[in-house]
This record gives sequence, structure tokens and C-alpha cells, in this order.
Amino acid sequence: MKKVRGRCSTGGFTVLEVMLVTSMMMTVLATVSVGIRAGNSANEELRRRSVLTAMSSDLMDRLFSIRFGEPGDGEATAAQLSELFDDDDLLGNITLSGMRKPPGVPGYTFQFANFPYDGTWEVRVNADLNGDGDEDDAADGQGGLFRINLYYDGVLILESMRTSAGS
Repeated sequence: MKKVRGRCSTGGFTVLEVMLVTSMMMTVLATVSVGIRAGNSANEELRRRSVLTAMSSDLMDRLFSIRFGEPGDGEATAAQLSELFDDDDLLGNITLSGMRKPPGVPGYTFQFANFPYDGTWEVRVNADLNGDGDEDDAADGQGGLFRINLYYDGVLILESMRTSAGS
């Protein structure tokens, strides 16, 4: 009698099937890994943006707490700026008018020693209310209204306007 060789009926997988499933699993795991990494970096950027927004809000509060001043006020000194932006609640004798610079001219820059991110803050105060680069338009402030922009590493974080009324 001849033995007929045939397929084993033990129900196992062929090498081809195992390789196919393994490559599919590797593809799925790589895709999930990329998604997790993207989610983590997005979460870190949101955390960074939240810290910057909170700090810029505190800085803007300080700028709204100082006197508005008069058009003839002298330019702010380094000592006055240090007093305004240091870690205590004393704001010094600086005025917002003293911080005013013409549009297009860099504002006052500073850094914080214990801030979680290394970067430079910049405060720009001017009367260019419509943002067109000059203070000559009828829509621009007449000395009693300023635009205040807060930048971090050159990126606008917060902007506001302040009037001299009530200060």
C-alpha cells in the first residue's frame, strides 16, 4: 500500500501567514506610536502656551496698574523697567507714556530668571491703533490711547489698548 502524502491536518499556520500577520502588527504599532508622540508634543505645546498666556496676563495687569503719564514723560530707564518687571509687587515710578516707542521700533525686552522657558519678552507701547505702521491716521490714538503688545520670542502673545481716562 502506498502512503499518500498530504497536508497535515493539525490546524497550524504557515510561515507566510505568520509573516503577514507580523508585518501588519508592526505597521499598526508604528502608527499608534506616531500618534502617541504627536499627542505628547501637542500636549507640551498647549502647556507652554498656557504658561505664556498666564504670564503675559500678569504683565499686562502690571502695565494697567502703572500711571498713564503725560506726553512729555522721559523715556523709561533700565532701572524703572527692572522694577516694573521684577518678582515683587512694587511697580516703581515708570509711566506708560515713558514706555511709548514709535511703530516699527523694537520695544523693551527682558527675561525672567526663574521662568520655565528660555526666551525673551518684549513690550511694545505705541499709538498705532490700527496696526498699519504709523500713528498718522485719524483712527490712531491722540496721545490718550495706546496699543500694548506683549511678545515672547517674537510671537505676539497678548495685546490690549489702554486709555488715559481715570489714571
